[in-house]
Amino acid sequence: MDKIRVLLADDHTLIRSGIATLLQTNKDFLVVGEAEDGEEAVRKTGELKPTVVVLDLSMPKLSGIEATKQIKKKYPEVNVLVLTMHENEEYVYQILKSGAAGYVLKSAGKDELITAIRAAATTCG
Repeated sequence: MDKIRVLLADDHTLIRSGIATLLQTNKDFLVVGEAEDGEEAVRKTGELKPTVVVLDLSMPKLSGIEATKQIKKKYPEVNVLVLTMHENEEYVYQILKSGAAGYVLKSAGKDELITAIRAAATTCG
């Protein structure tokens, strides 16, 4: 089985590096890059061709929802998993409406995040 290629997009360096470290301990994942804002996430998606973009909802320059819309429009084969601290139903609706394969709360455990990334990787673009 090919590794799941992951692009991490979050404006907090500590969050990105923590998730990268977690994923690098699992043979199923290859972290292909990181982005610190929504515009960079869209650009790096085209450059790095990830299987899944793990994307923060609240980022500078381009929100996670807008970045998801652009990624899905330009690269429909790439799946997006949104990371958020918001449990509000309206946010969830907007996330899914934007084309994301799913979302994970930032309060989730590491196993839940890994399961969600695997599920997003198997979702049809």
